[in-house]
Amino acid sequence: MKERRSFSLVALSTNTSSITAIGNDYSFSEIFSRQIGGLCSEKDFVVGISTSGNSKNVVERCIRVDSDVTPIIQEVHIAIIHMICYSFDEMLE
Repeated sequence: MKERRSFSLVALSTNTSSITAIGNDYSFSEIFSRQIGGLCSEKDFVVGISTSGNSKNVVERCIRVDSDVTPIIQEVHIAIIHMICYSFDEMLE
């Protein structure tokens, strides 16, 4: 909603080489944590989404949507991500 500088962003789910290498050499439960360990610092912010809430490679600290209805869970996730992005923009002013 605001014109601001760009942020460095990475979608950890799109690098199939990393996913298969980490999954094969370590464990598929570590495919995101290994990438985060190599790419992120303490100042970075990471968002992981699991519709089921049972994805061990995503869920360590979570905001849980109390529903069994997948579309409702996904819509609430979208709303939460929009609120987080809005809060970041406000903090940067």
